[in-house]
Amino acid sequence: MPAIWSALIEIEDGERRPPTRAGEQLTGDIERSDRLRMSCNYPAMARMLPNLLVEAAAVGGPTLAQAAYQASTCLRHLGYRHLALNAARVAVSAAGNVEDPAWMAAARFAYVQSLPIESAALAAKAADRSLAELQADAGDVRVRQMLGQLHLSAALTSTVDGRLDVARDHLAEATREAASLGDPVDGGGFNGCGFGPTNVGLWQMSIAAEQGEMGRVIELSRTVRPQVLAATNRQLSYWLDLGRALAETGRRDAEALGAFVQAERAAPIPFALNPLARDAVVSLAQRARRRAVPDDLRLLAVRMGIRLAT
Repeated sequence: MPAIWSALIEIEDGERRPPTRAGEQLTGDIERSDRLRMSCNYPAMARMLPNLLVEAAAVGGPTLAQAAYQASTCLRHLGYRHLALNAARVAVSAAGNVEDPAWMAAARFAYVQSLPIESAALAAKAADRSLAELQADAGDVRVRQMLGQLHLSAALTSTVDGRLDVARDHLAEATREAASLGDPVDGGGFNGCGFGPTNVGLWQMSIAAEQGEMGRVIELSRTVRPQVLAATNRQLSYWLDLGRALAETGRRDAEALGAFVQAERAAPIPFALNPLARDAVVSLAQRARRRAVPDDLRLLAVRMGIRLAT
């Protein structure tokens, strides 16, 4: 992390080193980093990022925007949200320098995603501003996909901010756009974000969970098939939200545990670091105190670094 931070500071300060990699090698490294992102192997990805960022900065433009976007995603999922915000700003600056609307939309999405939950109102405003500024470029399918992602992000942050009517409007726009585009054929679409009806369904589950409508989460889960998307963090989102909803009922703990095990299999490290996941597993364990804690639950807690009272 210190090396990634140092690279981001160097780039933001305008320093540029001479490139040491041929263009084909740098492209290959960015593709490898992206594959690690899609499989949620963030530790391996993080080890690549210091040099990758510096090399991408020597090229600039979409290359740097993509590398910085990857860095922002990785850092956010590892819990370094402040550094993720720095990386997102680098991505925004790089995309703006070449006026690439698709990467600008992706970078703005990364920026919104990196803001802390306490800044939900600011995140919603940032998403709204980006949607307005980039609407003129909606003829580009890549831009349309990222505009859909920005609508989803605005829907969630507006929900957190308590503006449920605004959230419904954004969700309706995302649903309409997704119906028009369909799920990406390769499961990823532009920048691997997977925008389409399936991803909208996953965000609907998260928004319902944020509103405390756990019955709605379970209902939505019956119609969503996260496996059609390439990014394993989408499967993590599905199983985590479903597990939380099942656990909330207080009567379906075995099913909740099964969902959490599926979430861990999809993305072990971000699952273990997710505070919502940790809280839910602790709640399951507390309810099990009056009886022997199931072996599966005990092992899951151990893997997450949670100490259960004896």
